[in-house]
Amino acid sequence: MVPAPYISLVFLLYGVASIFSTLIGGKLAARNGMGKIRYVFLAQAVILASLFVSSGSLVGGLISISCMALVVYLMNSTMQLYFIDWADRHVPEARDLASSLTSVSVNVGIAIGSALGGFVTTNMKLIDLSWSGGIVAVLAAVLAMINYRLERGARSRSAFKEEIGLRG
Repeated sequence: MVPAPYISLVFLLYGVASIFSTLIGGKLAARNGMGKIRYVFLAQAVILASLFVSSGSLVGGLISISCMALVVYLMNSTMQLYFIDWADRHVPEARDLASSLTSVSVNVGIAIGSALGGFVTTNMKLIDLSWSGGIVAVLAAVLAMINYRLERGARSRSAFKEEIGLRG
């Protein structure tokens, strides 16, 4: 447990780590972020599950929470670019709408996570949020991997069709 006089410092450190998360997320998005986003989700799963073990130690818990702050915003820029790029390719007139989808999807995730968290805390122990959140992050990684493979396959087929069209 964090002593009361140090709680503000912990929140400050969390905020600083979150700033770095946003900066790193922008660089990640510029370098094939959708190809790497599944690894971000897997890192989140490991960090969330580590809270189950590290919560008994002040230092271990602070390290886990700092790592969580570092990865929490890594995917925002990647999702933003993905939605806008998808709109540019398929529905260019919906580009403005696509730019708002990141906020919408984050809020939907918060709502689903809150419902799951409420269920877990009602029927289990508070510490069980760590491993249950890890499971959700693993599921997100699997969905991201499926999406990436489908998108990559669709782009390959599209490029192939263009090449055939140019030759024919």
